[in-house]
Amino acid sequence: SEKTAFPNFWTLYGFPATLLYGPLYYLYLKSYIERSFQLKGKYLWHFAPAILATIFCSIILLYFTPEGTNYFEMLRERQVSSRALLFPLLVIIQVMFYLIMGLRLIFRYKKYLKSEASSSENKHIQWLLSLDLLLMLPVLIF
Repeated sequence: SEKTAFPNFWTLYGFPATLLYGPLYYLYLKSYIERSFQLKGKYLWHFAPAILATIFCSIILLYFTPEGTNYFEMLRERQVSSRALLFPLLVIIQVMFYLIMGLRLIFRYKKYLKSEASSSENKHIQWLLSLDLLLMLPVLIF
């Protein structure tokens, strides 16, 4: 196979991008549930793992792997330390953390809705609860 001058896009940015799923999901839930929600600087810390992973992957892949080497091919061929498996584990832990945080938001909101007696809003929250639990399944199975 022909090698290119740079690692492919997925190799370089795929892992850091997966660290955006949890924070984006959580902030979506928060904005849906809290009508007065505004994205502020204090929420930027949620994106710190993705930013740090991007920097780390860029350094590792651009300076410490042979030109054009696909990191995941190296992993499959066992040319990379088993410590490299730490990355997928970190993603799973982070996603679970945000799914649990999402459940907490949903349950708090359900409790609030009981006092307000809004049946249409209860249906939306039930859908969000089902979605959150459904998203947890693959993580729990893995």
